[in-house]
Amino acid sequence: MIYDPGFGFKDAFLNPTSDAQIVNVIKPMGVNWVAIFASCYMSTIHSPVVRCDESLGVPSDASLRHAIALAKSQGLRVLFKPGILIQETGIALDVRMQSEADWQSFFDSYGAAMVHWAELSEETGVDYFAVGTEMSGTQQRETEWRQLIQDVRAVYSGPLTYCANSGSETGVTWWDALDAIGVDAYYPLVVSENPTVEQIKTAWTPYVTLLDGLAKKWGKSIIFTEAGYTSQNMSLRTPWGDRSDQPIDLQEQADGYQALLETFSDKPWWQGVFWFHQSAAPVEGGIAGQLWEIDGKPAENVLRAYNGQPPFPTPTLIPNYDSPNNQRLVIYNDGLDPAWELPSVFTWADPGSSEQVYAGSQALKVHLEPWTNIDLWANAPVDTSEYDFLEFYIYITALRGDYYPNINVYFNAETGPAILHMPDIMRPGYVEAGELSTGKWLRVRIPMSELGAIEQKIITLSFGHHTATGTVDFYLDEIALVKHVK
Repeated sequence: MIYDPGFGFKDAFLNPTSDAQIVNVIKPMGVNWVAIFASCYMSTIHSPVVRCDESLGVPSDASLRHAIALAKSQGLRVLFKPGILIQETGIALDVRMQSEADWQSFFDSYGAAMVHWAELSEETGVDYFAVGTEMSGTQQRETEWRQLIQDVRAVYSGPLTYCANSGSETGVTWWDALDAIGVDAYYPLVVSENPTVEQIKTAWTPYVTLLDGLAKKWGKSIIFTEAGYTSQNMSLRTPWGDRSDQPIDLQEQADGYQALLETFSDKPWWQGVFWFHQSAAPVEGGIAGQLWEIDGKPAENVLRAYNGQPPFPTPTLIPNYDSPNNQRLVIYNDGLDPAWELPSVFTWADPGSSEQVYAGSQALKVHLEPWTNIDLWANAPVDTSEYDFLEFYIYITALRGDYYPNINVYFNAETGPAILHMPDIMRPGYVEAGELSTGKWLRVRIPMSELGAIEQKIITLSFGHHTATGTVDFYLDEIALVKHVK
C-alpha cells in the first residue's frame, strides 16, 4: 500500500502568495502530492456548452504551468483535478441534459476541455489526471464517458481516475476504463457532540465495508481525491458544508484527520487522500479560521506527525525592538496621517472615534461584516524596503462565540499581485507577550517578510474579515511602519 497524502490547491496560481502557500505551508507538512484544481463553467445545469474562458475566472494555461512546475520543483507529485461550476443555481452534481442532442453537445464541449488539459498535463509532467469531478448526473452515460477516457488516453500517457462524490461511487459502471477509483470522501459520520477518535473510527465502519466491496468488485485501488473537515463543531456530520451555525471546534477537525488516517492506512486497496483544501490566498488558517484549511491548527500537527515531520513552529515573538532611534512611517496617530486617507465608501469605519483610545484623543473604529475590509490609501506609493515590520495597537471588543475573530492584515502593491500575504493578526507571535485577549489594547508587530512586502511599493494597507460568518468590532491606534535602528 502506498500512502500518498496530498493537498487540494485552488484559486489563483500566478502570484507570489500562491507560490508561498506551496513552498512554506503545504510542503513542510510532509505531503508528497498536491492536487491542482481548475474549473470550467456552465450557465445552467442543463446547458450543453462548457466554457473555459479566462474571462470567467478559469486559470490560464500559463498559471497552471507555473503551479505545476513549482510543485514539482518542491518534490511534489501532481494530480490535475478539473471541475464544473454553475453560473446560476446548482452544482456539478445536478448537471443533466434534457435531450439526446444536448447530451452529445455537452460531451463534445466538455471532452474538448478535458483533452486540452490532458495535453497540458502531458506537456508539464502531471503524474495523475482526473477526467471529471462529482458529476453524478452524467455518470449513467457510460458510452460517452468511455469515449472521453479513450480520447484523453490518446494525448496523456499517465494514469487516470474519476472523482465520484461519496454516495455515487457504486453507480459508476466504467471504473474498469480507469486506473483507480477516485472518491471525494465526504461521508456523513454519525457521532455525538465532542466525539473521541475511537468513536469517529467506529462511525466509518459502514463506509469501510462499502469501499472494500467496491475495490474488490473492480480490482482497483481507491484514492480519496478529496476529504476534509471544517474546524467547526459537528463538522463530521456534514463534512461537505460550512457549519456556520456552529462555533469553532479545532479539536474535532484534528480528531477527524486522525480517525481517517488510522482507519484507512492499513487497507491494501487504499492509496491515500487529497485533503480539501489549502487556498492559494491564506485567509482561513490559524486558530481563528473556521473553514477547511489546517495551517496553524491542531489538525496540521496531526498530519505532520503522521508524515514524520516536527510540529509546526510557533511564530517567534518579535523581540523588543523599541529604540529612540527607530524610524517610523506613521499611518495613524491620533488621526490619519495627511499622507494617508480612508475613502468615504468605507462607511463602516470611523477614523475619529473617542470611544476606546490607546494614545491621544481618538482611534480608528472598525466594524466588519463577513468578507469585508477597510483600505487605508497612501497618497503616493510607499517603498517597504526601508522598514522591518508593521506595528499597531488593537482593541477587540468581545470574542465571537468562544473563539477569536478572524482579522487579516495585508498590503496592495502598486504593481504585480493585487494582494500580498494575508496573515491572521491574532496568531501567537504577532501579539506582544503572546497574549490573546479582548477588552484591552494589544500591541501587534508583524515582520514585513510575513506580509510578503519585502522591497515592494505598496499603495494600501487593509484590515479584513475574510470568513463567511459573524461580525467583528475593533479599534486601531498607533499604526506605523517601523525600521529598527539601534
